Amino acid sequence: MPAPESPSRAVRVGVLDGVARISLERPPLNVLDTDMLRQLNEALRQCDRTSIRVVVLASALPRAFSAGVDVADHVPDRLDAMLAEVRENARLLLNLGPVTLAAIHGSTLGGGAEVALLCDLVGLVSRVVPRNRLLDAAEGRARELAAFSGVALRALTAAARRQRAAAVLQRVDAAIATYRTTIAPSHDADEGIRAFLEKRAPVWGHH
Repeated sequence: MPAPESPSRAVRVGVLDGVARISLERPPLNVLDTDMLRQLNEALRQCDRTSIRVVVLASALPRAFSAGVDVADHVPDRLDAMLAEVRENARLLLNLGPVTLAAIHGSTLGGGAEVALLCDLVGLVSRVVPRNRLLDAAEGRARELAAFSGVALRALTAAARRQRAAAVLQRVDAAIATYRTTIAPSHDADEGIRAFLEKRAPVWGHH
């Protein structure tokens, strides 16, 4: 049996020579509950300063970058807080001053994939390397980028993001609105969450 998800500090930040490394550390699969999303967003805010030129997001766990947002946080009394952190995460990643690089491996699902794809550079797309070389490759690339002028790097990053940031946030807002008004109140949403938590097959009512 895998170890239970830990409620302790799940996101850690280290900074060296203009490169910040945000490490996801909630075993076994970095499932993003609302508290972990808050920690990740706070880490991103801490990294939004001119002394940091590159931010690397990586998992400290062997099996996953992140298996997505916690299903338990989709229940009605937790939903708004979770969606607010998801939206804030997208806003931060689309507007952060430093270049962002996701070093991904293993399970990268749902909200975890969204976090990775909102980064400027993603291992899945930008470069593929053996698992045992992933962090070395990501940090090597980060050091290369951090060696450039911070002024130029921030300007180019902002220019590259400018056109897509507003459009992506509009799509995020539309998806959240649809989830809140159509999916979350439905019987099937409740049944799907209950079935997942009870480890059984769902019985859909189609309403």
